Amino acid sequence: MALRIRRGTEAERLSFPGTADQGELLWVTNSQKLYVGIGTQSGANSMVNIGAALAGDGLAWDEATQTLKFGGVNYTTDDVQEGVIVGRQYFTEERAVDAVASALVAGQGNVSFVYNTTQDNAGRIDANVTLDGIGITSVEADTSPTLGGDLDANSKNITGAVNVGLTGILTAGPIIVNNGVITSSVLYNAGVGGVRSDNPVIIGTNAIPSTLWIESDNNGLIITGLSDGTNNAGISTRISRGTKAAPAIVQAGDALIFIEGSAYDGTTFVNRGAVGLFADPEWGGTVGVGSSIPTAFGAVVLDEFDTVSQLTFSPKGVLNVPVFKATGYPTGGEPTSPEEGWMIFDSTSKQFKGYNGTTWVVLG
Repeated sequence: MALRIRRGTEAERLSFPGTADQGELLWVTNSQKLYVGIGTQSGANSMVNIGAALAGDGLAWDEATQTLKFGGVNYTTDDVQEGVIVGRQYFTEERAVDAVASALVAGQGNVSFVYNTTQDNAGRIDANVTLDGIGITSVEADTSPTLGGDLDANSKNITGAVNVGLTGILTAGPIIVNNGVITSSVLYNAGVGGVRSDNPVIIGTNAIPSTLWIESDNNGLIITGLSDGTNNAGISTRISRGTKAAPAIVQAGDALIFIEGSAYDGTTFVNRGAVGLFADPEWGGTVGVGSSIPTAFGAVVLDEFDTVSQLTFSPKGVLNVPVFKATGYPTGGEPTSPEEGWMIFDSTSKQFKGYNGTTWVVLG
C-alpha cells in the first residue's frame, strides 16, 4: 500500500491556511516539487522546498523559481575536473594559441603562417609574405594618401598625367629645383673643343636632341653674369657639320650663330629677317697650319614685298651695304669733338665731308 502524504497544486500551497507541522511532507502535483514543514509561521512560509537544503558550495537556491542553480562565488574550475572530449575542455592559453594558429595556417593568400612549437619552446606564430609580383595597383580609394618615410622608386618609372606640387627641394640626379631656381651639381664634359662653363643645366643629348621653347609675355631671356676681363657672360654657340657624336669641320657660309625674327601676319608667323655670324662665304673650307676659320657678320631685312636687303661685314673688315646714307648736318653744325676719319653729309652745301684730324674737308 502506498504512503499517502499531503498534496495539492502550487496555488493551494501558496494559499495554505494553517501551519505545516515540523517534518510534515507536502507534494505539489503540478510542479512535481516536495516541501517539508518547519512547524513555525503560517501558510506557505511554514514549509520549505527540500531542494533548498541541498544547496552547497557552488550551488545557490533561487527563491523565485524554487530551483537549485549554479552560482556560488566559490565555484571555480579547480572544483570541476575537465572532460576528455576535444572542444569541450577548458580554453587554456596554449589551447587558444593552438586554435588561432590552426585557423591562420589553414588560410589562403600571399601571407602564410607557421605555428612554431619547437624553437626554444616558443609556441609562436610566424608569418611569411610571398610577393605576387604585382603589388599595389591602385590607391585611388585613398583620397589623401601620405608617406610615413622616404619613397624609393627602385629605378622604376612613374608614368601618367600628373601634377606635382612641391614646397620643398626637388633633386633629380644633378638637377636641383629649390624655390623656383634650377641648379646643377655636376661639371659638364664639353668634349671636342672645350668651352668655359659653370655647372650646367643640359637640355637634350646626342641621342635625343631637344629644343627649348619659352612662352612669355615679357622678357623671354635675361642673363646676369660676371666678366673677368677675358671671359664674359653671354650666349655661346658651338656649331659643326657631321653629327653631334662625331662632329666635322664647318663649310663656307655655315651659320655659327643665327638669330631670326618672325612676325604674325594675321594667319601665321612669317620670317622677317635675321642677323648672324657665319663662316666666310669666300673661304675655301680648309684650316691650314697657323690659320683658322674666317668669319663674316651679316644682317638681312625684308620690305613689305619681301625684297631682301643685306648687310655684310667681311673678315677683311669690309662693310658692304646696298645703300649708305650719311647723317646730314648744316654748315657750321658739324659734330663736336670729331675724330680722324669721320664722314658726314653737309646738308647746306650738299657735299660729303670728312674730318682729317684737323678740320672738315669736302670729299671729292
